[in-house]
Amino acid sequence: MAEGKKPRCVLRLSPVAVLLTCILLAYLPSSHGGRKECSVKSDGTLTMFNQETVTVAAPCKYRLADFTCGDYQVKVTGGSAVKEDGSYSPDTMWVKVVNTATAETVKLRTSLKRIEEYEALGVDNVWSIRQGTTEFLDFADYDGSAYLGKYSVFEVRFGGEYDEVSNVLCYAENFSSPGVPVTLCGKGTSDIVISLLSFCLSSTCDTVVGVQVT
Repeated sequence: MAEGKKPRCVLRLSPVAVLLTCILLAYLPSSHGGRKECSVKSDGTLTMFNQETVTVAAPCKYRLADFTCGDYQVKVTGGSAVKEDGSYSPDTMWVKVVNTATAETVKLRTSLKRIEEYEALGVDNVWSIRQGTTEFLDFADYDGSAYLGKYSVFEVRFGGEYDEVSNVLCYAENFSSPGVPVTLCGKGTSDIVISLLSFCLSSTCDTVVGVQVT
């Protein structure tokens, strides 16, 4: 590879996976009503909105969640680090929140390193605000993990002392999500098993993202 050239992140879906994905997207409705939760543990175990459990082997950025909850559109992108044993663990989180009623928008980022610095050095904010303001949110702070959201509507958490490194919740009745393969958390409906899903949102890695049923 030429010096200075970034490796290419490859998109690979087998014909069977493509067919299953098309069937899922065409026939499964979005989910409505009730609390929805999706989380990723430090060992890469992902519990989808429908509570199906899979293992995330993601060496680059991946779209964890993309959902509408009440008057808010929330997009959560995760990033992983490679551990000494060769497995992957959630390491960073990017969040975009849009108030669909007012168009107020904020883009934020945090990481395990930033959380460590926040705890040890007292940096100004556990979240790095990349665009907009958090004033339209009810909270964007730290209480053992970096968290943000609106009371009784949605919540996003990352890192800290909890086993679930990445966690997103929707409490509102109005909930919808485009599902796999747009987002790993899924739509919140169907118990169809995903045998293999490979995709990557980043252009800075050359390893395929794999999601396999545990």
